[in-house]
Amino acid sequence: MSLEYSIRKHEGAIYGSAYTAAALGVPGAFTPGLDTLGVAGTWATMMCIIASNANRQLDRPTALKLMSAILSAAAGYLGGSKVFTFALNLIPGLGQLGAIGINSFLNFIYTIRLGKFIAIQMEKNDFDIDDWSNLVPEIIATVFALPSVIEMREAVSDWRTHQQYRQS
Repeated sequence: MSLEYSIRKHEGAIYGSAYTAAALGVPGAFTPGLDTLGVAGTWATMMCIIASNANRQLDRPTALKLMSAILSAAAGYLGGSKVFTFALNLIPGLGQLGAIGINSFLNFIYTIRLGKFIAIQMEKNDFDIDDWSNLVPEIIATVFALPSVIEMREAVSDWRTHQQYRQS
C-alpha cells in the first residue's frame, strides 16, 4: 500500500479533526492552554478512528494516555507558542485577530501532521500498536516542528480543498 493511499484512506478523520482543532484555537488564543485539552481529546478520537479504519484495536483511554505523553513532552514548545499568541492579545484589534489566526492555524497544521503520522504507522503491516510509547519522541519532532513556508501554503490549500470534512 502506497504512502499516499495510506493518508488518503484516513483523510476524513484527519481533516475533520484538523478543522475541529482549528476551531478550538479561537478560545485558546485568549486563554493559554484552554484549547490544549480539547485538542488532546480531538487527537485521541482521531487516533481511534484511524485505528478502526486500519482494522486495529485502540481504545480511547489508551489514546488519551498517549496524547498526554505527547503534550507533556512538548510542553515547553507549546507553552512558548501559547504565551506568544496570548501576548498578541495585548495589541487591540489586529493583535487579537493575529492571535486567533496563528493559534487556529498551528492547531490545524499540527493535527494534520499527527494524523498523517498515525495513519502511516497504522497501515504498516509490522506495526505493533503497543509500541506507541517508543514513538513519542519522533511524534513530537514531527508534529511540533516550525512549519515551513511551503507547508503553510499547503495547509492553506488543504483548508480550501477539504471543506467537505468541516463540521458545521
